[in-house]
Amino acid sequence: TDPNVIAGAALFLLEMEPHLQRWSATGRAAVRHLLTRRDTAACLADTLQTALTGRQGFLLQQLLRDPPLDASLHRLAHHAALPGVRRVAMTALLTGEARWLTGHRFEWTDKTMGLRKRVPTHATRSLTVARDLPALLSAAARDRSPKVREVAADGLIAHREKATSHMDALAAHLAEDTSPSVRSRAAFYLNRR
Repeated sequence: TDPNVIAGAALFLLEMEPHLQRWSATGRAAVRHLLTRRDTAACLADTLQTALTGRQGFLLQQLLRDPPLDASLHRLAHHAALPGVRRVAMTALLTGEARWLTGHRFEWTDKTMGLRKRVPTHATRSLTVARDLPALLSAAARDRSPKVREVAADGLIAHREKATSHMDALAAHLAEDTSPSVRSRAAFYLNRR
Protein backbone atom coordinates (compact mmCIF):
# COMPACT_ATOMS: atom_id res chain seq x y z
CA THR A 1 0.00 0.00 0.00
CA ASP A 2 1.20 3.51 -0.81
CA PRO A 3 2.72 5.14 2.32
CA ASN A 4 0.69 8.33 1.77
CA VAL A 5 -2.52 6.30 1.99
CA ILE A 6 -1.31 4.55 5.15
CA ALA A 7 -0.27 7.87 6.70
CA GLY A 8 -3.64 9.49 6.00
CA ALA A 9 -5.57 6.53 7.38
CA ALA A 10 -3.28 6.24 10.41
CA LEU A 11 -3.81 9.86 11.40
CA PHE A 12 -7.57 9.33 11.32
CA LEU A 13 -7.40 6.00 13.17
CA LEU A 14 -5.09 7.29 15.89
CA GLU A 15 -7.44 10.16 16.65
CA MET A 16 -10.48 7.87 16.68
CA GLU A 17 -8.82 4.96 18.54
CA PRO A 18 -10.32 5.77 21.97
CA HIS A 19 -13.81 5.83 20.45
CA LEU A 20 -13.60 2.64 18.37
CA GLN A 21 -14.97 0.17 20.91
CA ARG A 22 -15.21 -2.85 18.60
CA TRP A 23 -11.74 -2.48 17.10
CA SER A 24 -9.93 -5.75 17.84
CA ALA A 25 -6.40 -6.05 19.21
CA THR A 26 -5.41 -7.62 15.87
CA GLY A 27 -6.56 -4.52 13.99
CA ARG A 28 -4.68 -2.22 16.35
CA ALA A 29 -1.53 -4.34 16.01
CA ALA A 30 -1.82 -4.25 12.20
CA VAL A 31 -1.97 -0.45 12.20
CA ARG A 32 0.97 -0.27 14.64
CA HIS A 33 2.96 -2.57 12.34
CA LEU A 34 2.25 -0.37 9.32
CA LEU A 35 3.39 2.72 11.24
CA THR A 36 6.82 1.19 11.86
CA ARG A 37 7.66 1.23 8.13
CA ARG A 38 10.32 3.82 7.25
CA ASP A 39 8.45 5.19 4.23
CA THR A 40 5.27 5.59 6.26
CA ALA A 41 7.17 7.36 9.07
CA ALA A 42 8.67 9.77 6.52
CA CYS A 43 5.21 10.58 5.12
CA LEU A 44 3.82 11.06 8.62
CA ALA A 45 6.68 13.43 9.50
CA ASP A 46 6.09 15.47 6.35
CA THR A 47 2.36 15.67 7.11
CA LEU A 48 2.97 16.74 10.72
CA GLN A 49 5.50 19.36 9.63
CA THR A 50 3.23 21.04 7.08
CA ALA A 51 -0.20 20.63 8.71
CA LEU A 52 -1.94 23.89 9.57
CA THR A 53 -4.99 22.60 11.44
CA GLY A 54 -6.03 19.76 13.69
CA ARG A 55 -4.73 18.07 16.80
CA GLN A 56 -1.35 17.29 15.29
CA GLY A 57 0.50 17.60 18.62
CA PHE A 58 -1.70 14.89 20.14
CA LEU A 59 -1.18 12.71 17.06
CA LEU A 60 2.59 13.15 17.32
CA GLN A 61 2.44 12.03 20.96
CA GLN A 62 0.54 8.91 19.94
CA LEU A 63 2.94 8.22 17.05
CA LEU A 64 5.93 8.39 19.38
CA ARG A 65 4.93 5.05 20.95
CA ASP A 66 7.24 3.48 18.38
CA PRO A 67 10.80 4.61 17.44
CA PRO A 68 10.53 5.21 13.65
CA LEU A 69 9.55 8.86 14.07
CA ASP A 70 12.42 9.61 16.48
CA ALA A 71 14.73 10.53 13.59
CA SER A 72 12.34 13.31 12.51
CA LEU A 73 11.96 14.94 15.94
CA HIS A 74 14.71 17.54 15.40
CA ARG A 75 13.12 18.64 12.12
CA LEU A 76 9.66 18.80 13.68
CA ALA A 77 10.92 20.70 16.75
CA HIS A 78 12.45 23.42 14.58
CA HIS A 79 10.33 23.61 11.43
CA ALA A 80 6.78 22.38 12.10
CA ALA A 81 4.09 24.90 11.24
CA LEU A 82 1.94 24.23 14.31
CA PRO A 83 3.23 25.20 17.77
CA GLY A 84 1.65 22.06 19.27
CA VAL A 85 3.86 19.83 17.13
CA ARG A 86 6.97 21.89 17.93
CA ARG A 87 6.10 21.73 21.63
CA VAL A 88 5.67 17.94 21.72
CA ALA A 89 8.84 17.34 19.69
CA MET A 90 10.89 19.77 21.80
CA THR A 91 9.58 18.30 25.06
CA ALA A 92 10.51 14.81 23.92
CA LEU A 93 14.01 15.91 22.91
CA LEU A 94 14.67 17.89 26.11
CA THR A 95 13.45 15.12 28.42
CA GLY A 96 14.95 12.31 26.35
CA GLU A 97 11.73 10.32 26.39
CA ALA A 98 8.51 9.99 24.45
CA ARG A 99 5.25 10.25 26.41
CA TRP A 100 1.78 9.32 25.18
CA LEU A 101 -1.75 9.01 26.49
CA THR A 102 -2.81 5.48 27.44
CA GLY A 103 -6.22 6.17 28.98
CA HIS A 104 -7.87 7.70 32.03
CA ARG A 105 -8.41 6.78 35.65
CA PHE A 106 -10.48 8.26 38.44
CA GLU A 107 -8.89 10.06 41.38
CA TRP A 108 -10.81 10.91 44.54
CA THR A 109 -11.10 14.59 45.39
CA ASP A 110 -13.46 14.11 48.36
CA LYS A 111 -14.23 10.52 49.27
CA THR A 112 -16.78 11.43 51.94
CA MET A 113 -18.89 13.28 49.38
CA GLY A 114 -18.24 10.77 46.59
CA LEU A 115 -16.45 13.35 44.43
CA ARG A 116 -13.83 12.22 41.98
CA LYS A 117 -12.17 13.53 38.86
CA ARG A 118 -10.97 11.87 35.70
CA VAL A 119 -7.21 12.17 35.16
CA PRO A 120 -5.18 11.01 32.15
CA THR A 121 -2.62 8.20 32.39
CA HIS A 122 0.55 8.17 30.31
CA ALA A 123 3.30 5.76 29.31
CA THR A 124 6.89 6.61 28.35
CA ARG A 125 9.88 5.19 26.51
CA SER A 126 13.41 6.44 25.95
CA LEU A 127 14.25 8.11 22.64
CA THR A 128 16.68 6.53 20.21
CA VAL A 129 18.25 9.80 18.97
CA ALA A 130 21.10 11.86 20.37
CA ARG A 131 20.41 15.36 21.65
CA ASP A 132 22.41 18.53 22.10
CA LEU A 133 20.88 20.10 25.21
CA PRO A 134 22.33 23.65 24.90
CA ALA A 135 21.30 23.95 21.23
CA LEU A 136 17.80 22.63 21.97
CA LEU A 137 17.33 25.03 24.87
CA SER A 138 18.48 27.96 22.73
CA ALA A 139 16.13 27.04 19.90
CA ALA A 140 13.17 26.57 22.26
CA ALA A 141 13.87 29.85 24.08
CA ARG A 142 13.80 31.76 20.80
CA ASP A 143 10.70 30.07 19.35
CA ARG A 144 7.84 32.34 18.32
CA SER A 145 5.27 30.41 20.39
CA PRO A 146 5.01 31.00 24.16
CA LYS A 147 4.08 27.33 24.64
CA VAL A 148 7.44 26.25 23.22
CA ARG A 149 9.24 28.90 25.28
CA GLU A 150 7.52 27.39 28.35
CA VAL A 151 9.12 24.07 27.40
CA ALA A 152 12.51 25.82 27.30
CA ALA A 153 11.95 27.28 30.77
CA ASP A 154 10.82 23.88 32.07
CA GLY A 155 13.97 22.37 30.57
CA LEU A 156 16.10 24.93 32.37
CA ILE A 157 14.38 24.06 35.65
CA ALA A 158 14.79 20.31 35.07
CA HIS A 159 18.51 20.65 34.31
CA ARG A 160 19.35 23.36 36.86
CA GLU A 161 21.64 21.03 38.84
CA LYS A 162 24.12 21.07 35.96
CA ALA A 163 23.52 24.67 34.92
CA THR A 164 26.00 26.63 32.83
CA SER A 165 26.47 30.33 32.13
CA HIS A 166 24.71 29.75 28.78
CA MET A 167 21.65 28.43 30.62
CA ASP A 168 21.72 31.41 32.98
CA ALA A 169 21.80 33.77 29.99
CA LEU A 170 18.80 31.97 28.46
CA ALA A 171 16.93 32.27 31.77
CA ALA A 172 17.68 35.99 31.91
CA HIS A 173 16.35 36.30 28.35
CA LEU A 174 13.18 34.35 29.26
CA ALA A 175 12.68 36.44 32.41
CA GLU A 176 11.84 39.37 30.12
CA ASP A 177 9.40 37.37 27.96
CA THR A 178 5.98 38.73 27.02
CA SER A 179 4.24 35.63 28.41
CA PRO A 180 3.63 35.62 32.19
CA SER A 181 3.93 31.83 32.43
CA VAL A 182 7.37 31.91 30.77
CA ARG A 183 8.50 34.78 33.01
CA SER A 184 7.41 32.98 36.18
CA ARG A 185 9.26 29.80 35.20
CA ALA A 186 12.40 31.76 34.41
CA ALA A 187 12.13 33.60 37.74
CA PHE A 188 11.81 30.26 39.53
CA TYR A 189 14.98 29.00 37.80
CA LEU A 190 16.90 32.17 38.65
CA ASN A 191 15.75 32.08 42.29
CA ARG A 192 16.89 28.48 42.64
CA ARG A 193 20.27 29.30 41.13
